Amino acid sequence: MNTSRRLSLILTAMLSLGCDPGSGDDSTGAGSATDGTTDGPSCVPGQSLACTCPDGAMGAQTCQDDGDGFGACECDGMADSSGGSTDPTDPTDPTDPTDPTDPTDPTDTDSDTGETAVSFEQDIKPILAQSCGGAVNGCHSREAYNADVDFDCRSWVSFEDAAIGSEIYAGPTAGNATGCPDTPLYDRLLELNSWQCGPGNPGPGLPVVVPGSPDQSYMMMKIYGVGLCNIGQDPSLAMPPPDDVFTISDEQIQTLEAWILAGAPNN
Repeated sequence: MNTSRRLSLILTAMLSLGCDPGSGDDSTGAGSATDGTTDGPSCVPGQSLACTCPDGAMGAQTCQDDGDGFGACECDGMADSSGGSTDPTDPTDPTDPTDPTDPTDPTDTDSDTGETAVSFEQDIKPILAQSCGGAVNGCHSREAYNADVDFDCRSWVSFEDAAIGSEIYAGPTAGNATGCPDTPLYDRLLELNSWQCGPGNPGPGLPVVVPGSPDQSYMMMKIYGVGLCNIGQDPSLAMPPPDDVFTISDEQIQTLEAWILAGAPNN
């Protein structure tokens, strides 16, 4: 803060108390401002008063929240640049953690691309629910297929946002235990291989999501319709199926890819 700005603030503070800056009478207004304490009458909470710091520089006192006098003389941040301190209210102060231009601010977007990180909670889950039928029976819901303990607990991939797998959810045996644990959606995506690519079906066991590798993630293979495993002798279909009620946009596909490329974080 430069000297003229500092004096302007001090003058404003004195005038707000009805003080005459040229009177030299420290007993007027809300009390003495020369020793860092206040013995005068009550003040308006938040009101400021100029005071003298131990090194002779000017500081400011602030009326206490209960209005019962002013607090101690605050001297930090009142000196100008020649005094070696900075103004904490200066928006261009590079040391101010609230400075919107601070390059160390973890909430800043990428300075080169302007992009923010893809969120599993806010970006990925809605796509899986809306475009993949996570809550629709016969599609990718919990009712479609059951986890099978004899098949590494794999099942038809359910995109329902819930920890499922420990029981059968449809049919005459609904409610029976499967012998598999309840597994949250995120863990199912990263830990379970597609049943289409498992033992007894052509093709290697492919995980639904491989962090950092969209081209090795079976979910992306299904969306693009490439590298598909067979169901018996017939290749499986791309998803969502053509002319289906569920659709996925190019933007949504790019969001899925960006999330996987970023390491598929559980954020």
